[in-house]
Amino acid sequence: MTILPPNPIPEKVAVYRKLKAQSDALKLKMDAIKAEIEPLVEATDGQKWTDLDGWARIVTRKPSVSYNNKALEALYASVPEVAQVIAPHRKEKPGSSYLQVK
Repeated sequence: MTILPPNPIPEKVAVYRKLKAQSDALKLKMDAIKAEIEPLVEATDGQKWTDLDGWARIVTRKPSVSYNNKALEALYASVPEVAQVIAPHRKEKPGSSYLQVK
């Protein structure tokens, strides 16, 4: 009879979950403080506050543009003229795996 070593995964996942919960709680607190800081920084002339450790600044959001990749890939595969235009700008790289923990 072979004796298997104890499985370390449940313990490590439990530690991860505990740290994630702490991280989520800290993020909520940090977001609340940022909400308090933002109007104070906005009131400064340069929209930036600086000290020896760093800064707080207002970053203007730019519009986001996205494309339906599935639709573009379908056009690429089925319309040679589109493929010819898109090909120089199309980059394909291998996917990588990653661990998800819930």
